[in-house]
Amino acid sequence: MLGPTRFTHIETCAAEVCRHFKLQEDLNDCRTMLSSLDDILADLRSEFTALTGKPSTHRTMDYDTIDDLSKLRKLVVAREAAIKSIKTLIGRAKEQGDRSQGDHSA
Repeated sequence: MLGPTRFTHIETCAAEVCRHFKLQEDLNDCRTMLSSLDDILADLRSEFTALTGKPSTHRTMDYDTIDDLSKLRKLVVAREAAIKSIKTLIGRAKEQGDRSQGDHSA
């Protein structure tokens, strides 16, 4: 390769490497976030079980096998929604516990 074609080729290769690196970085960030959200969710589910006595099922996932960034992002949104939901359930369980304690003390 001679002349401008050589530089176009170098530019194309460099751009491909940058895209690949950015994708890998984004995948790793999502995987890390999902692991963190799973830990938070597990703690909240334990708290909910302690308050209500209702066991909560949770399966662990291996995010390292998922190479689809959009799927990982959807899982992040789903975990965030699950955390919000379980926090609402915990709040309701605490309210009911406070009400039932108030009824017994009167």
